[in-house]
Formats: sequence, C-alpha cells, structure tokens
Amino acid sequence: MARRSALARRNAGSDGNYKAGKINGDHIRIGLLIAVGMFGGTFFGAKLSTQLPAAQLQKIFSIFLVLIAARLWFSAAA
Repeated sequence: MARRSALARRNAGSDGNYKAGKINGDHIRIGLLIAVGMFGGTFFGAKLSTQLPAAQLQKIFSIFLVLIAARLWFSAAA
C-alpha cells in the first residue's frame, strides 16, 4: 500500500513539473538512461557478487568507497 501511495505522489509531482515546463524531453531521456543503467548494474552486480569470495568483495567495495571519498574531498575543496 505504501508503494502505491509513494508512486502516486511521485507521478503527481512529476506531472505538475512537466506541465509547468520544468521538465523537457532531455530530462526524460536522461532519466530513462539512468533507469536502464541502474537495472543493468544491479543485475550484473548481483551476478558478480555471488561468484566472488566475501573477502575479495569487501576489498573491492572498500577501494570503491575510498575512491568516492577522495573524489568528494577534492571536489569540495574547489
């Protein structure tokens, strides 16, 4: 029930912004590309994570987090 309610609110907000001209075709195209990328990343990430040992997966994830933290650190300084 909560999902339906959230979906209705999200659609109402998006529809209002679209009618007000705040959303154009480029926004929709980029949103769809992000959705496809998230779906593909989730699918292949789940397949990869089941094939790797837990220790190796932890190391990969920790390196990823350090890289993201470094990017945030240096972009905040600019």
